[in-house]
Amino acid sequence: MQLLFIFSLLLSQVTVSSGALYDWTWISGSSSANPTGSGSVGVASPNNAPSGRYDPSLWAGGKKMYIFSGANQRNDLWSVDVSQSPPVWSYLQSNTPPSARSEANSWQTSTSLYVFGGYDSSNDMFFDFWSLDVSTLAWTDRTTSGRTNSDASYTTPAYPAGTAGSSTWVVNNILYLFGGATLGTCLNYVDDMWSFDGTKWTWLTGTQCGTFAASPLRPSARKSALGLTVGNVMYLFGGEDSFVYLNDMWTYTTLDGWSEITQGSPAPNPRTAMAGSVLGTTLYMFSGSGSNVYNDVWSYETTNNQWTALYAGTLNGKGMYGTKGKADPTNHPGARYSSVAQIFDEFLYIFGGVGYDSVSTGALNDVWQFQVPIAAAAGPTPTTTTTTTTTSTTTTTTSPTTTSTTTTTSTTTTTSTTTTTTASFTTSTTTTTTSPTTTSTTTTRSTTTSTTTTITVPTTVLTTVLSTVIVTGSKASATSTTRRLPIWPGRVEEEQVQVTQDAPGTGKKAHRLSHPSNHPSPSLKQQQQQQQEVTDGRMWMMIGMGVMAMVGMMAMAMVMIARRKKMHPEAQPLLINRL
Repeated sequence: MQLLFIFSLLLSQVTVSSGALYDWTWISGSSSANPTGSGSVGVASPNNAPSGRYDPSLWAGGKKMYIFSGANQRNDLWSVDVSQSPPVWSYLQSNTPPSARSEANSWQTSTSLYVFGGYDSSNDMFFDFWSLDVSTLAWTDRTTSGRTNSDASYTTPAYPAGTAGSSTWVVNNILYLFGGATLGTCLNYVDDMWSFDGTKWTWLTGTQCGTFAASPLRPSARKSALGLTVGNVMYLFGGEDSFVYLNDMWTYTTLDGWSEITQGSPAPNPRTAMAGSVLGTTLYMFSGSGSNVYNDVWSYETTNNQWTALYAGTLNGKGMYGTKGKADPTNHPGARYSSVAQIFDEFLYIFGGVGYDSVSTGALNDVWQFQVPIAAAAGPTPTTTTTTTTTSTTTTTTSPTTTSTTTTTSTTTTTSTTTTTTASFTTSTTTTTTSPTTTSTTTTRSTTTSTTTTITVPTTVLTTVLSTVIVTGSKASATSTTRRLPIWPGRVEEEQVQVTQDAPGTGKKAHRLSHPSNHPSPSLKQQQQQQQEVTDGRMWMMIGMGVMAMVGMMAMAMVMIARRKKMHPEAQPLLINRL
């Protein structure tokens, strides 16, 4: 009876802790496309929200996201504090800001947001360069003195062509710019790499006018690729190259230049206009547009070049909003592209973009929260799964005011599997600071679920007790449709090029635009890895642990019976009755 009570207690604990790890939560904004937005300057409120927009510029820090402009034809500046529940929006007043623009190239340093180029409402190209001090909200015009047009200059003073959709990075406070679409003399996508040291621009690699020469080794000319930084390494993924969608991965360092990376399989489908963020050594990517429009979530572990699909999503799928502020396995944002993303703690936050709400399509202003594993698993082992459980705490005092604490927790289960279906997710959180009064904490949690697990009990202790536990997890399958988004104004895709010269000195040139879904793309094999339903996995893992605990206790009881029988044979019936 005692054993049955303990086992039922374990099952009750499983019920309490069965919350899904990868649920989406709609936390702010409208569930309808093309909202007008609301709010007064200087007034912070959870009822505020900017208008629907895509391709804005982003600065993020302290659990706040600063949003500037985007394809809404406004040059407004907003911030949202996601540390509060519900999130609080503020419509910010700044000094004379840059003109409204979309697909501007932007960088984030510790104190400033930099904005360069982009398109205006007439699809004219900007070539101006600005910085925003996020503490004072003061804008500074950094456009090279004397510059009069959007063409690049490779002589002193040097500066890149006015572009939109370039990839950007910041390494050691140096701004880097690659590729993009230009309306200068070249009228093409470009493949050059530039740096800005706070004073001047420097041309690093690439060819003038977007020539597609492959020597020295470098990515092809492209726009709207995902650019993220891990340490001093700049990562470039995907994008579009003359209406061909890409899913290649490249790295750039100041020492080695460009290197193409061989990615683990499966990799995301070719796409453009994705949102992404970095935590530790892992890149996270959301959505994008290619042969379809996506709402999937992927992680890329840079230490082993392995992709992991965290959320499979639905091709061209509509959003399921549910109740604002409440996580639910059925919730998810609609398929979209040109949104922005940022990770705070263990959550990926998504804002805006253009795509599907629950019933229609258009520009969005919704904010979503998605819990992610901090480190993506390297991939399943086909026949044997081993998970290790240890708990340790180490405290090291490095100075009278500095304490470093590390705690590691994981679960150890060695199993022999009879199938090759194994899903593995590893979660870890790492925070590192150099402040003399800051505590650094590392936590690691790992969960492994296998299709069939066999538990072996020594025959000398117990001959037959629950030899097999069947563990099954449900998976969400991606459904395919043939729906495509309509043409959206502001997307930079040259279907027919029409060049016009604006008033002298403006340096702007215009061309006609069309949405990428109007252009044919090669047939692509869908390699979406299906979403792992972690709730079931955790529950069944707890059941397995409960069974093993019960087996162990019964084995100990049998040993006690054997010993008692040897020492006092007459006491055996009493022990059995008590059990």
